[in-house]
Amino acid sequence: AIYGFPQDIEWAWADGEFYVLQSRPITTLYPLPENMVSGPLRVMLSFATIQGILEPITPLGQDAIRLIFAGGASLFDVHVTHETLGLIKISGERLWVDITAGLHHPLGARTIPRFFSVVVPTTVPVFDKLAHDPNLGMGKGHIRLKILRKLASFALPMIMRMLRILRSPEGKAEQIQQNSQEKIAELRVKSEPPQGERSTLTHWIRVFHELYDAFPYAVPNIFSGAGAGLIPFFLLNRLANHLTGSTDLALTITRSLPYNVTLEMDLLLWETACTIRSDVEAYQHFQSSSAEQLSAEYLEGKLPESAQKVIARFLGKYGMRGIGEIDIGCPHWREDPQEIMQTILSYLQIKEDSQAPDATFKTGEEAAESATYELEAVAQKTFAGKLKARIIGGTARRVRNLAGLRESPKFHIIQMMDIIRQGFLECSKDLVSKEIIDQVDDLFFLYLSELDALARGEQRDWKAIIADRREKYAREMFRARIPHLLLSDGRVFHAGITPTDGVMSDLQGHPVSPGAVEGVVRVVLDPHDAQLTPGEILVCPATDPAWTPLFLAASGLIMETGGMMTHGAIVAREYGIPAVVGVDRATNLLHTGQLIRLDGSTGEIFFGNN
Repeated sequence: AIYGFPQDIEWAWADGEFYVLQSRPITTLYPLPENMVSGPLRVMLSFATIQGILEPITPLGQDAIRLIFAGGASLFDVHVTHETLGLIKISGERLWVDITAGLHHPLGARTIPRFFSVVVPTTVPVFDKLAHDPNLGMGKGHIRLKILRKLASFALPMIMRMLRILRSPEGKAEQIQQNSQEKIAELRVKSEPPQGERSTLTHWIRVFHELYDAFPYAVPNIFSGAGAGLIPFFLLNRLANHLTGSTDLALTITRSLPYNVTLEMDLLLWETACTIRSDVEAYQHFQSSSAEQLSAEYLEGKLPESAQKVIARFLGKYGMRGIGEIDIGCPHWREDPQEIMQTILSYLQIKEDSQAPDATFKTGEEAAESATYELEAVAQKTFAGKLKARIIGGTARRVRNLAGLRESPKFHIIQMMDIIRQGFLECSKDLVSKEIIDQVDDLFFLYLSELDALARGEQRDWKAIIADRREKYAREMFRARIPHLLLSDGRVFHAGITPTDGVMSDLQGHPVSPGAVEGVVRVVLDPHDAQLTPGEILVCPATDPAWTPLFLAASGLIMETGGMMTHGAIVAREYGIPAVVGVDRATNLLHTGQLIRLDGSTGEIFFGNN
């Protein structure tokens, strides 16, 4: 009451008197969203846990994601704005998804934990605990007929689309990706200022609102294909586990999947490195330069000609990507290619042809084909073997044709964001010249309503507002741990896994990519300055697609967060890299240079001296 915020109080009771010995802020307490201090208990899931971005999100980035979700609500005939959307909360400059309503209903209470068992498995024990919390009433609610109708109006057409795709999967993924690129091209045309007009803030605010249509397009037109690939994937897992007692063969079938935009991106970057290696001048220049220097030279157009050209080709196709790319306020590779240069330097250290990513991709295709034959052969030996073998063959074919689309919905949205980001950066130059703001990326530290006010010419101390936001953002960058779940009564759950009785490993996580490897640890907190030596085991808090170029040089992967269907796990499986996720505080418990053994089939991690 005295200090106005929670305190860690040390006290004593002696001779009938109460003494306060010491009082200080509770540094581990995660802040609650506004208007969340009182009222019924609510459960919020960290958006960062799903997306692999643990850093804070800029104010305009928060509004962009809320606008996308508001558009997604329209798929269920729910019409809200980014400001009236109750699903998304903001706390600690990060986004939280309020899943309370779903947990209240009996159907949601059963399905939500199952869903997170493959996305964020470390939250499952928490849901088990919450099921007995009387303040939540998990599974005690009732589904209203109106809600059922809204769910059915969305689900039934989606199911029909997926069934049509599954009936004839060949060529569908390529067509879906082509349609997506045509839609992006339409947005580029629409984003051009009217003839005779220059790029203005008002114009780009109008284009920003196009994000509302991201989900209404991507869900039925892209995710339907990705979902059609996930259905046979889960079926294949069940079949493999039933026949062999393990999902390893099913996971091997997902190696080197076609139509995965993240995998295609990484292979093109490898091809870029090969071109640089083949040019003596370019190769020697890279060998004698730092990533920071190479980045600056590229932006100035001063790299050796072959390197400048081939990197420009790569960034022309994937320059919209970058660490934290789901935040429209984060720099993209085309603006700051230092991370790309670091990765190329790692690739240039790969000497053996067998370690080359293109060779690894080919090996993965062969391994997937072999795993399919092996699983069919096991099925043949069982009751109704021929039928089971046919089911396995057809299921594997559909996985290979469609599951690679898993990365495409986000890629579509990232391309939309990039067009808008580049527009804001361009029009903000005029605001800098008029000394209304200091830097071209200042606009991303304003909310959409504030951009509207700025465009109308409202007189506010914009520089002071932006400086305050930047200070909050910088302060939140120091927050060491982000909970997976946040409850409105202040409880947080980090939900790591520790070895249980009978488990002899030093650390335990969730296995997401089969295989075993022994190697030296490389702890990476920021890939901007990370250069992996080929064969090292990458240990990191989380990953989004912009991390995955590092995977081509890694022999194994350990993440503190994630699950079977998160970006890092998917790409690790496709590369055939053993991977374990959900290892709480792995970046603290393991250290660079440490020798470990990693088993991606059991989730076990052994220290080198054991």
